[in-house]
Amino acid sequence: MSAKDIANARVLIVDDNHTNIELLIALLEEAGYQYIEGVQTPRLIDEKMASFKPDLILLDYRMPELNGAEVLKHMKQTYGDDAPPMVMLTAQGDKETRLRSLELGATDFLTKPFDNEEILQRLRNILQVHYRSQARRDASLFYEAIASKRSAELEELVLEDMLTGLPNRRAILQEVNAMVRSDKGCSVVFLVIDELEEVAQLHGYPLAEAFTRELALLLQSKAPARSFIGSWGQQEYVVVFEAQLDAELMRKGHRLVDVASGDHDYETLLITIAARAGISSTLDSNIEPDELIRQASLALPKKGTPPVGLFSDELHRDLADRISLRNDLRAALEADDLQLFFQPKYDLVTGKITSAEALLRWQHIEKGFISPALFIPLAEQTGDIRAIGDWVAEHAIKQLAKWRQQNIVDGSFVLAINVSPQQMVTGTFASDLLECCQRHKVEPKQVQVEITESAVMQNLKKVQHELEVLTRAGVTVAMDDFGTGYSSLSYLRNLPISVIKIDRSFVMNLVSNSSDQQLVGTIVLMAHNFKCSIVAEGIETVEQAKLLVQMACNEGQGFLFSRPITQNEFEELVQSPAHTIESYLNS
Repeated sequence: MSAKDIANARVLIVDDNHTNIELLIALLEEAGYQYIEGVQTPRLIDEKMASFKPDLILLDYRMPELNGAEVLKHMKQTYGDDAPPMVMLTAQGDKETRLRSLELGATDFLTKPFDNEEILQRLRNILQVHYRSQARRDASLFYEAIASKRSAELEELVLEDMLTGLPNRRAILQEVNAMVRSDKGCSVVFLVIDELEEVAQLHGYPLAEAFTRELALLLQSKAPARSFIGSWGQQEYVVVFEAQLDAELMRKGHRLVDVASGDHDYETLLITIAARAGISSTLDSNIEPDELIRQASLALPKKGTPPVGLFSDELHRDLADRISLRNDLRAALEADDLQLFFQPKYDLVTGKITSAEALLRWQHIEKGFISPALFIPLAEQTGDIRAIGDWVAEHAIKQLAKWRQQNIVDGSFVLAINVSPQQMVTGTFASDLLECCQRHKVEPKQVQVEITESAVMQNLKKVQHELEVLTRAGVTVAMDDFGTGYSSLSYLRNLPISVIKIDRSFVMNLVSNSSDQQLVGTIVLMAHNFKCSIVAEGIETVEQAKLLVQMACNEGQGFLFSRPITQNEFEELVQSPAHTIESYLNS
């Protein structure tokens, strides 16, 4: 891409943070870009599309009025193929967010904090492809105008996916529309290949793309008779045929999944991939083609579940309920309607309360108690978990400060807060938490962060840096649900972890299961060798507690001692002369 192309490129930055806009403008101007504009609200995009005519849009994913997914959907509906390339600016690295955005038309992702050289190179690559695409479109229109005999050939090119050679989205929608309007109805299988991104990361994108072409040919050859197959995206295929009974649809869906999944010999490699399929079907001639495909994508099962799902009205209601719950959760956060409960941890030697875990609870105004098992995963999917995590840290440390001022707890008491994977990779988590401690005059040594293996797996280097900053300041780090993942031992060696929490699944059958006894005993011994203290979760019986004491487990928490309780109940428990567990351990 020439310096002239860079100078002439029109770049629009959409970010509700003015500072981010200024920093990006300065970066682009230094690189030679001359036409750059920025807006702080996505509602001005249509105006800028008319007046500024951007060649590229840099779009912040997380904005208060419309998030990135909503803007992408609007651009797709309003401008279709005429929309310029859109690059998401996001601190969210989860795969589900990336896939959803790419499905809606995002060209690429830039993850905060930015690497300036990477940004400039990616933008040059995207603009280069954009200019080439523009040239191709202009050439297509030109030749179509001067040579009517070429129209059929040009139409074929427009309807073909460039990577796989299969019909593209436009062709798929045309086919679905034709079948929906027929008296035989239409069935759709939405097939997703999950591991292609990993193949690209492991073997390189050229090989992954070549393998994708081979896979497309395989699926085309194995597709049901009298069916139509097209490429919806690099990892997604749509198979269309006449409406059929659910049992037959499920059989065909499983057949396609089986064809795609498993081991594939490619060149000198053995490539293993997995597939999932969602299915929808209709005899309604009034349904829009994209709605039928959306229903099939909605029926996609989650990873780790049976790989083929069938759309139903219940799925649609569940989605509506999830959207409603997400909106209610955001409103509850803004209105400060969430609540912290506290579950005490007991020293299994002295029997006294030494610490507690702060746990988030939500009492919905209309629906009553909402389980964290329901709303926490939802918040993680939508990205709201970062704001919720900030709320928990702020309120937990503020409450700890009050307890210290009122002498309800002493200087040795530790309050633990759970940290989500998305919080750990922001780059500012440690500094924000320490600033919160300083603001409320709480010693960092009285704060503990509980992380899970999934949090570490998001980005080991970033997590390691954040934890090292915290531990140098005095904050302790606990590995939650220890033993349930695959890499726990390596984390003990590489991360500044000082507390290990044995997952409740190992404690549940501790008394009756000798294998669990050996496993827990090994974990305790290993942890002590790593200079870590041990907390057992989910203690529900006296026998479990006594056995853990014999194993030299340091602390315990569970319903035997106390359920998660309100702030007032916790204060009463701590100040009660009978708040120890000696009566249990000595019985």
